[in-house]
Amino acid sequence: MFGPERVMFGSDWPVCQLAADYDQVMKILLNAIPRELGETERALLFGGNDERFYKLNKGGQPALARRSRSRLHPEVPGA
Repeated sequence: MFGPERVMFGSDWPVCQLAADYDQVMKILLNAIPRELGETERALLFGGNDERFYKLNKGGQPALARRSRSRLHPEVPGA
């Protein structure tokens, strides 16, 4: 099984809208994440891993903190 340092959140938006809206998808995902994962591991899942893999952060604020959607989900680290 992959650990939190090898997994990243992604969606098939807008196709996922056929089954649920974005907030519903996020709620399902957040409920499925093991409770023992701390804020550091959750931050990797919701932005840290993709920033590292795709080399997105060039010394500025982490992408997760810039995402407007994260304000809707305060349980996501960096929101």
